[in-house]
Amino acid sequence: MISQEQRLEVTFRGITRYLADEGLQLQEAISTVISTEGLLFREITTLSKSVQKVNLLLKSGNHTQGLAAVNQAHTILTTKDALELPIPFAYTNRPERQRWTQALMELIKTGNKETGTIYRKPNLINNGNPPDVFRWYLWDFWGRFTAITLGIPNTNKEQEIAGGWFTGAAIEAAVILAEQGEKNQLDAVRSMLKVGFISDDYSPTHEIFPRANVVAQESE
Repeated sequence: MISQEQRLEVTFRGITRYLADEGLQLQEAISTVISTEGLLFREITTLSKSVQKVNLLLKSGNHTQGLAAVNQAHTILTTKDALELPIPFAYTNRPERQRWTQALMELIKTGNKETGTIYRKPNLINNGNPPDVFRWYLWDFWGRFTAITLGIPNTNKEQEIAGGWFTGAAIEAAVILAEQGEKNQLDAVRSMLKVGFISDDYSPTHEIFPRANVVAQESE
């Protein structure tokens, strides 16, 4: 039986072929991550655990203090009669996997068109360092993907804004997990601080920024 790690590799190799055909800018970052043993699975798992933490916070109702993005995500989900955020690639059957893959590829294609406007150019993310580029786009695109699956339009940038808050909620959860000693979350938080993805100037991460700095420095 194929493992989750193998399934992810097959999915992302398919995405890479799609990117090569389309000539899109993220091909190098994804190809490098796939070719580095264990890295793809670690990055997906790190995001997944953070999203799971967000869902636990939403379920418990314990998300009012110092977690602006989680609170905003809760508000958006409530307007859509949704209870939780989707776990990345947590599909259970082939048709569901195919829907996820198709939607993700379309999202990457859209994101590529918006690179330099909505999304930062890959070469400006730590000089194009593939793991940092991959992580930035994985988390950013997951938020946008969530907004799309909820049927949020982008007429007045509502989709972009909602996606930003969803990503911010996952980042807040990553900081909490880093504070609790989760090494992969700590590594992700440090990387996001280094490249400016967690920033005092970005609304979805403004409130968590000081805590992220503290946990990154204390664990050195």
